[in-house]
Amino acid sequence: MYTSQKTVMVVDDQVSIRKMIKEFLLITGYEPFEASDGMEALDLAVREKPDIALVDINLPGIDGISLFRCMKKICPELMAIFMSGSSDIWTIKRANEEGVVDFLIKPFDILELLDILNNCSASRIASRGEKNGIRCKI
Repeated sequence: MYTSQKTVMVVDDQVSIRKMIKEFLLITGYEPFEASDGMEALDLAVREKPDIALVDINLPGIDGISLFRCMKKICPELMAIFMSGSSDIWTIKRANEEGVVDFLIKPFDILELLDILNNCSASRIASRGEKNGIRCKI
C-alpha cells in the first residue's frame, strides 16, 4: 500500500549532520532513517525500502556512489541526493552517471534540501501514477 509520507534515509558518518537533517525531516513531514556507514545503510535499505537516500560521498568502508549502486539493487526506484564537502567535478560527473537526483555541497542551505526532496516526492508520485495508468502533470 502506498502512503503519502516519504521515507528518507540519511547516510553520513558525522553524527551532528545526521541528527540535524533527521530533525528537519521530521518537522517537514518526512519519515527519516539514519545510517553512519555503508553496511548499516544496506541493512536499513533491506528493512525499510526508503523512497529517497541522502548520501555523503565520503563514507568509511565504501564511497557513497558505490553504496548507491548497491542500494539500487535492493530498491530499484530509490532516488538519491549526494552530499559532499568537496565540489570535485569528477565526483559530480560520476554521481550524475549513476543517476543521482542532485548533489549538495556542504555546508548547504537546508531549505534547498527541502526543495529537492519535495521535487523528488512529486516526481515519484507522478511516476507511480503513470505506472498505474494515470497521467498527471506537475
